[in-house]
Amino acid sequence: MLAGARPAPLALLVSLGMALSACSDNGEDDQVSSTSLASSTDGEGDGDDETGDGDGDGDPVDPDDGSFAADIAIDTVEINQGVGVTIVQSGQLVAANGWSAPLIGGRPGLIRVLWSTNAEFTPRNILARLSLLHADGTTDQFSQTRMISGPPTQGFIDGSFAFEFDASELREGDSLVLGLFEADAGQAGTDTDIPRIPAAGEAALEVVGGNMEIKVVVLPANDPAVENASFELPAALREMMETDLFNLYPINTMSVEYHAPVQITDCYDGAAILAQVSNYRNSENAGPNVYYHAIFAESHEGNCWAGGMAWLVDDSMGADRVSYSINHWGASPNNFTHELGHSSGRPHSFDDGAYQPGSAGSPDCGRRFTWGYPVRPGQHPKAVEWDFPPMQTLDHWLIAPTEGLALGDYCYGHDDYDTWGPALNDVMSYAFPYWISAYTYRNLAQRIATLSSWDNAGAAANAQVLHGVFMADGEVRWYVMPGRVETGGDDLQRRARGRANGRAWTGPVAPKITGEGEVRGLILPLPEHVEGVIQIEFDGRALEVDLARDVELG
Repeated sequence: MLAGARPAPLALLVSLGMALSACSDNGEDDQVSSTSLASSTDGEGDGDDETGDGDGDGDPVDPDDGSFAADIAIDTVEINQGVGVTIVQSGQLVAANGWSAPLIGGRPGLIRVLWSTNAEFTPRNILARLSLLHADGTTDQFSQTRMISGPPTQGFIDGSFAFEFDASELREGDSLVLGLFEADAGQAGTDTDIPRIPAAGEAALEVVGGNMEIKVVVLPANDPAVENASFELPAALREMMETDLFNLYPINTMSVEYHAPVQITDCYDGAAILAQVSNYRNSENAGPNVYYHAIFAESHEGNCWAGGMAWLVDDSMGADRVSYSINHWGASPNNFTHELGHSSGRPHSFDDGAYQPGSAGSPDCGRRFTWGYPVRPGQHPKAVEWDFPPMQTLDHWLIAPTEGLALGDYCYGHDDYDTWGPALNDVMSYAFPYWISAYTYRNLAQRIATLSSWDNAGAAANAQVLHGVFMADGEVRWYVMPGRVETGGDDLQRRARGRANGRAWTGPVAPKITGEGEVRGLILPLPEHVEGVIQIEFDGRALEVDLARDVELG
């Protein structure tokens, strides 16, 4: 623990806004040595000074210990937990309402530091020291020494100062101090225009605290009309799905349970699949923030409706968080995270008028303007289709932005394939292989924070919602779920009437919308003590449901 009182922090205001990353030139072949040190309340910690990742024994030093390096400045600082968040640009702190995405406490990541030099700079070893000061008085400190002979290279981890941090090392209430120092004790430093962020004191980071969790139950499924054998998810396939989910979603906790194999019939009708998945979710009394996702074997490709489907739902506790996908081309579940995105309220990028970056053609491609970084190693979906080594391991790799690349062939290809690999577009586009844009990451963070805040015990209270799913054959499948939903107000074309508490009752009806924006059902909040027959008018269609006869109770 560092001695003495901490100076007043320079606050960065909270928001989930936008920021563009700065680009840098070439210069990546410098020698590097790294150290990571951690303090605790009893003064013990870890650190070393060997070349490599920097784990060992030692205590942090004062953040300003040493001589500040002359003729060099800190230009850009980026924290990347999946998408790049620029917190320093052109040597200035960026307020949090200008960040591209939130920082998630308890999630690992990468901090990159890019420099600039003036004409008087001479090539030599420079030491970068980064201190993360925690609210409990402890510190995690990182240092790295590298030979600086030119400008940094933004596109490679080894092209700048880079510090990989563990999940425990970024927390709510953290502050940051960063400085560049002369590595040679005999080298004269500078006392003016010192390369330090902030110039004095410490910079408070806005970090999302608490639990950021996604809970998913995966149902291995088969339609006996397509494939009579049950689908068993191989361990390698499960690992790939979990790696993809953790890398793309702004979470610090992940719960993925694998259901016993199930049979789902009529897979030619996507709405029928979702209704059956809902039946499993309801009958098993899943919490309101638990997603159910069915995945079919590759044998179902071309035999079932589309490659996947989900209800596009809001953050109501009574929302129907179910989806399905088909294991495209074998061992490549690229639609798993896509369909869960719909279940988290995200439309397709090409249907989202607010999608950023918003240049011509961008929403269709789901282009991304930030660097990506996989926080969990493993094989990336569709790596078997593209022979690019980093996609096989997701280890120590930066994923190039697609904004600015001359993409062709419906957003897929580009000229720098040998350097960057396939163009990885936003997960909510149709242009796979997928990564995630800062826009989608930011919006998912808002939804996950809401769902993570719920107390599953009794969270749905006593409210109930009637769901009607329109089948391809014209039938309607009815079921009741606990929880509350938003209907969006009165609409004379969408009304219900019946009896509750012994008297006449009328209420609004909301559409049940797929991720493709298609209305394939309706949602009706039910009053207490509703009974008998409900008559529904919905977009010119007259429906009648007998609660005692027609409804599957959740």
